[in-house]
Amino acid sequence: MKIELTNEEVEAIKYYKENIFNNVNQLLIADSRSDIALLSDEQNGEIEIKYDRMSVMTYIETIKLVYSAMIKTYYSNPFRKDWYFSKIGTFTEIQKYKNEPYIDNFILANLEKDVDNIAGKENAVLYIYGDIEIPYMSLEKIFEGSNEVLISLFTEIKEINDISKVSGSHEYKINLVKQELQELSEEEKNNLYENILENSDVVNNMLNDTISLEKENVSNYESIRELEKQVSDFEMEINRKEMNGNYTESERNADNTDFNELKEKLEIFKNHSAEIFDTIKGNNRFITEWKKDITVYLMAECNHIQKMIRDEINNINSNNSEVNNINNSVKNEEKEDLQDEKNENVKTPKVKLNRGLLEKSSFATISEQVKTECKENLETVKKLIDNINNLISKQQNFAKIAGNLGANYSALNNAFEMKKNAEILENLVNTILLKITDIKENQNNPSGSKKLLKIDEVNNQVAILLNYLNNPKTLIAKTKMNRFDEMLVVEENELKRGIAKAILNIRGEAELKKLRDDTQIIEDKSPIRKFFGIFTGQNKLDEFILTQIELRQNSIKKTLSKKLRLDYNYSVHEFVAEIRMFIKDNEDDELVTEDVNELRELEKEISQNFVIIDSKVQDIINEKESKNLPVQNRITKKELIEIETYRFLNKYGYDIGNIQEPEEITYVDTTAKEISRIIEYINTSNILE
Repeated sequence: MKIELTNEEVEAIKYYKENIFNNVNQLLIADSRSDIALLSDEQNGEIEIKYDRMSVMTYIETIKLVYSAMIKTYYSNPFRKDWYFSKIGTFTEIQKYKNEPYIDNFILANLEKDVDNIAGKENAVLYIYGDIEIPYMSLEKIFEGSNEVLISLFTEIKEINDISKVSGSHEYKINLVKQELQELSEEEKNNLYENILENSDVVNNMLNDTISLEKENVSNYESIRELEKQVSDFEMEINRKEMNGNYTESERNADNTDFNELKEKLEIFKNHSAEIFDTIKGNNRFITEWKKDITVYLMAECNHIQKMIRDEINNINSNNSEVNNINNSVKNEEKEDLQDEKNENVKTPKVKLNRGLLEKSSFATISEQVKTECKENLETVKKLIDNINNLISKQQNFAKIAGNLGANYSALNNAFEMKKNAEILENLVNTILLKITDIKENQNNPSGSKKLLKIDEVNNQVAILLNYLNNPKTLIAKTKMNRFDEMLVVEENELKRGIAKAILNIRGEAELKKLRDDTQIIEDKSPIRKFFGIFTGQNKLDEFILTQIELRQNSIKKTLSKKLRLDYNYSVHEFVAEIRMFIKDNEDDELVTEDVNELRELEKEISQNFVIIDSKVQDIINEKESKNLPVQNRITKKELIEIETYRFLNKYGYDIGNIQEPEEITYVDTTAKEISRIIEYINTSNILE
């Protein structure tokens, strides 16, 4: 079943493709330095960067409409499968993909799978592979004769391989996976959107101001270099005069006065340059955070659009399926009625009940047997309701714990819908029981036996369906549980996943804060220290430290961006071990005092809600802290720094990027729907008429 595109969606695709493709993609690059580089390049005429309020509103609305059209087109197709397309790219683009795996913008590719001719030495062919979860849309119906395809925004490069052929052509295979889309409430989205628009004009002006400041600073650096040379030459001249021995006091005083004036002038230029640098840095930080907010907002909007359209398509398909099932059921019942009419003249019909009722069973025997079956079903339904009430109680307790810990927890099983359906089912079974009693009291009715046999058939089928509700959907710890035991395990693991994410976020953001501070210290070194660093080798060591900092930052960011797996066996003892290690490593660091205190409070709350064995926690700490790499007796400073980096990443479990993550198991609860199907089966059986 396909959902037709609206005129607004079609026009948005045309507008995006023909007018603002590059502009919108630039908006979604959360790095202001790329904006500044483009604005500073006078030869660049492709992108006119405009972040004023009206432009930003237009860009965002266009993205939402294009994504909506893409989701409608893609998810309406019942034959979706993994795909790949080709694209002409550049080596600069390839390098960018290698350094930054997250692609937040749409990708324009070709339906053609193979590209033979490449124009220019700087070009390469990219073969882009995506799985069934990543939507795309052919533009052929929008632009007649087009062979282009638009691939969804918010993807991640899982793997990139150079597959260049011997012929000399440059080809790369890129495997994409879908990013986990942000979830926000309507209030959060509205507040974020208003904040984005409120700051758009500020950002627009800030970009232009930053360009002017960049140019001014270039001029300042030239003046500083010239003055530093003059100071150095002057100092050497004074030393030469001192060594000659004929340096009079008046000459010395005059030279010192001139020398001090020259140094003061140099200091003024340096201070001004530092002020400009701080302003530029502040502007870059503000613009980058603003663009990150846009990405978060659009992720949440795209997530909402996707769910809304998927639900609409599922409802349409479900309704069509229900209509077909009802029609088939009616046809089958008509056939049964015809067969019953043919058998009316048979004197001794053979009746085989589920519980072994024999031929020619008495009316009383049949009615008691059917009544017993119905009572057994009623007891099963009551037990079902008890299990659901227990599940609701556990979910509410988990929600309370999550709230106290500041962790995200959302029940995976819709227990309230289960309860509502189970109570409807209980009423239906009670009604069947009353119906049996009514038939028994009117045993002279010639159709009574036939009705009881029909009820017996329904009772047995309901018993089978109710029994199925006890079967688990997965095998946990190689032990079969009933379904509600499994639900409780899954719900508790979802709570623990939320706690793990809360701890990871605090710890990871604190580490990033420290790393930014370490970077700042190196970047803010005075020119004099940098000058001496040339001779001492400190500058090269600083450059290596910066690469290690970047490695740590990328590993932490990659770990923070991943959605934690539901099928992982989370341990509260590991939570406490990680907290205690972090506090021990950072309790004297004023920069992360708040983070340390927050984790202390988390540990207290965890201890109040779970049983914590200190010896077990210490065993985990000992194991994690012993994950050291083998080293030689004599190592260089660089090797020591590199070893410490990998010790740190191993200790706290940050993603180093060389481990292939297994596909996550998705947990989908179907219990409420299964109960609903039992209700539907009873209602369509017509036994209560």
